[in-house]
Amino acid sequence: MKKEKSCGLILFDLQKDKTLVLVIDQKTHWGFPKGHVENNETEEQTAIREVWEETGIDAIPFATDQIRLVSNYIIYDNTPKEVVYFIGIPTHKNITKQEEEINDAKWVKTTEAYNILSYNEDKEHLTQCLKFLNKLKPFDVWKKYLK
Repeated sequence: MKKEKSCGLILFDLQKDKTLVLVIDQKTHWGFPKGHVENNETEEQTAIREVWEETGIDAIPFATDQIRLVSNYIIYDNTPKEVVYFIGIPTHKNITKQEEEINDAKWVKTTEAYNILSYNEDKEHLTQCLKFLNKLKPFDVWKKYLK
């Protein structure tokens, strides 16, 4: 049976007084950057490539051995699809969107993202990421020293 698989990153920009997340308008809905696995790519390689292709942002997957978020559903032609997300840290925040695939991409406060994201499953993934990040002691230390 044919099955599709996509991978992406939920990118966070940690600032002293707020945490931002990258959301994209994928023409039919708002979500996180992701795309199809190509050839012999790993999930992480696919996620990095897709984020760069869609947004022009180089990113580093974070704690992939500790948090891996998965959605499974059936797409329009009854094909099963699996989507895998990891937390990502951007090396820069400048967005250069890929016009052919997305309408918009923007950094928003995490609280605002809940009103923008189209699917409840993406909102749940965001919640899981934030819970994971908030458990990390280095996360607290990191935020203290940000400007």
